[in-house]
Amino acid sequence: MVNKIKILIVDDSSFSQRTIRKVLEREIDFEIVGGARNGQEAIRMNNDLNPDILTMDINMPNMNGIETTREIIKTNPKPNFYQVLFY
Repeated sequence: MVNKIKILIVDDSSFSQRTIRKVLEREIDFEIVGGARNGQEAIRMNNDLNPDILTMDINMPNMNGIETTREIIKTNPKPNFYQVLFY
């Protein structure tokens, strides 16, 4: 059994989340573990679900993608932290 790469999708647009999910689910090595709609939710879900990778929307209300990324790096970073920006 192959360990799948766990991905958390962070985007305030449900359309964008669905689109990203459809693209990533085509890869057999990826598992989408959740979708967060804002920075606070992303931080909580990062701690709860411990994904390997997060995709991060840069423009979100309350806490944007850059602020969220900085907080995640301080509190629960990923070994090889990647940020994927969607405009």
